[in-house]
Amino acid sequence: MHMLLSFPVDADAAIREIISETIYTNSTTMDGRRFADDFVSRRKADVTAHAKSGGASKGLAKTRVDRRCSQGCAQDYPTGMGGSRL
Repeated sequence: MHMLLSFPVDADAAIREIISETIYTNSTTMDGRRFADDFVSRRKADVTAHAKSGGASKGLAKTRVDRRCSQGCAQDYPTGMGGSRL
């Protein structure tokens, strides 16, 4: 995940190809090109929303985890590196 987030937000064709090849290498069921296109478009939307809110947004994925955890399922999520929760 860290590698995917390290790419620029405005991903060109070469970066989309890297993302799709990474998916094809690690999954036999996922469509790498579709994942790459979807990832890039959602990442752009997330960055745009983050910028519009003045930096107050935690990001789409983090918000979904927070929402689930507020419903009492924090124990379902493992601790990340360094012992902190996601």
